[in-house]
Amino acid sequence: MAKAASKLSTLLIGKEVVLHINLSDISGDPHPAAGQKVTVIVCNSKTAYQVETQAGQVFVVHESDWTPYPNKLHPDTPVLTEHRKTLNLYLDSKLNQVQQLLPATIHASPFNPRTNYPEDAMQELTNSAKEVGIIQPVLVRPRGNGSYELVFGHRRHRAALQAGLSIMPAIVRDLTDAQSAQLQAVENVQRRDLDPIDEALGYAAFIAAHGITKDELARQTGKSRTHVYNRLKLATLHPAGQAALRAGKLRTEVATLVARVPGEKNQAKALALALEGGYAGELKSYRTARSELAEKFTLDLKTALWALDDADLVESAGACTACPKRSGVDPIVYADMLDKKGYNDYTPKGDNVCTDSDCFAGKKSAQLKRQQEALEAKGKVMVVGNAARKAVDAQGNVKGDYIPISEMREALKSVNNGTAGPAVTILTIQDQRSGKTIEVVKRKEAEAAGVKTPAAKTTNSRMNWNAYELDRKEEEKVRDAKAAAQTRLNVVALRKVRETATRVSTGVFELRLIAQVAIAGVAYKDRDTLLALHDTKDIEALRIKAGRMSHKELNALLLDCALVDHVRAFSYGKPEAPAALLAAATQYGVEVEDVRSAYPVETVEEPAELEA
Repeated sequence: MAKAASKLSTLLIGKEVVLHINLSDISGDPHPAAGQKVTVIVCNSKTAYQVETQAGQVFVVHESDWTPYPNKLHPDTPVLTEHRKTLNLYLDSKLNQVQQLLPATIHASPFNPRTNYPEDAMQELTNSAKEVGIIQPVLVRPRGNGSYELVFGHRRHRAALQAGLSIMPAIVRDLTDAQSAQLQAVENVQRRDLDPIDEALGYAAFIAAHGITKDELARQTGKSRTHVYNRLKLATLHPAGQAALRAGKLRTEVATLVARVPGEKNQAKALALALEGGYAGELKSYRTARSELAEKFTLDLKTALWALDDADLVESAGACTACPKRSGVDPIVYADMLDKKGYNDYTPKGDNVCTDSDCFAGKKSAQLKRQQEALEAKGKVMVVGNAARKAVDAQGNVKGDYIPISEMREALKSVNNGTAGPAVTILTIQDQRSGKTIEVVKRKEAEAAGVKTPAAKTTNSRMNWNAYELDRKEEEKVRDAKAAAQTRLNVVALRKVRETATRVSTGVFELRLIAQVAIAGVAYKDRDTLLALHDTKDIEALRIKAGRMSHKELNALLLDCALVDHVRAFSYGKPEAPAALLAAATQYGVEVEDVRSAYPVETVEEPAELEA
């Protein structure tokens, strides 16, 4: 199945698509390429692609962020047809008759997503209302008894009340709850002044009130699924986190990461970690926060002691396979966890990452208890809990007053068969880390029964470290052997490629490969010069640009990479003539003296003599 999916994704390469008009970037701001026609150029993963705009900009987007070209955003559905009718109700100029209403007869909507009214902005609007009144009418619907419910225009209504206005303009419409909520959702996502928390809470209230899915909400608002899913996750951020986001102490994308941590207690810990300042007091970056939170609050379900589809282990939690806090169940919200591990990335990755450490610990305890009860039912005498933790070290070795029976099985036979002394009780230690069981006896009890016991092992940290080092070195030998075998295979492949390549002339493909290596080899001090020559902002952008260059452009780029080290002059040290640059000038017939005359350089000291 994985191969089929991968093959299908490559079929999109070269296709033209249109990014959603309301597409947002990860911070919630409008995406710079929103609404543009783009071309799919690279498949990064099953759902992530690199796309190129007509202006040559390259972005990474997800399959849910576009629609096929021509621009038909969504297929017609009964819900969307009704939604368009609702919009037409509001947009029909013949029906939009403005009335003057008493502000006191207008009441806030229970579904109003805005909860944050910054004092300075409200005071400015109130002062304006005192001077010229409310210019733009609000939209209301009748509530009975001469009162009305706001659909939108809550800031204007507040300003009218604070300004003491006797009347304000309003459009009165008979709207159902669904129509009112739909209009609010569409109107609010088009407003730039709605903060992320208000937007998130508005989405959550809309879904709760009308029982629609996240995908349906995305279709109705025109926002991407990624934006809607992440905003709904942000709606679960606890009050302290919301306050920090509104106070500008958190980036929106980092606040979303904190909201992914279940439970208010753990969220508070995650928030404290996220609020720790970055370099020079800057807000913590998304990448840093993601790594730190993943390390402390996620667990790899590969280490689980229980079956992931077991719904009976902890009934209130259900099966892990269907849990919304498992990365694979919500691949949009947890997209970063599905990526491959990067260099020095030790956090769990894949579709079986648990984000609820408390639930994981609870299920682990329940599985250990279930195992204990099953063994006790068979007559086993168990050592569990703290006693078991003290009896087994982190590597699973028995320590303390216990001896594994594997080390003295023969010596115990005569005792437990009744041929000599009292019987020795065989105990079963349950390793609280791995769930494995080890049968042991107590040293003192065995010795009291006259059983010869092996000498006690020294368990100091030095011996444990030595054992660890021996194991590590053995594993390293195996890895080195595999790497050496792979290297030999790669060398054979390289020889085959060289044999074939030498029979054909150097083309664009070969030059692009060489260009990538040449760019990487340019010294840091010379990169600004190289980037300026090719009008790019950073090395990564230049690498992408090189992948689209023509044969002629690639030749120029390679020459630049070879000569750029000889361009910059420095005020310290002994001046040196740029030998390679002069050699190139001679090769291509460039007269150095003509360059000197056309572009005179004013210096305190004469530079090194240029000799062609």
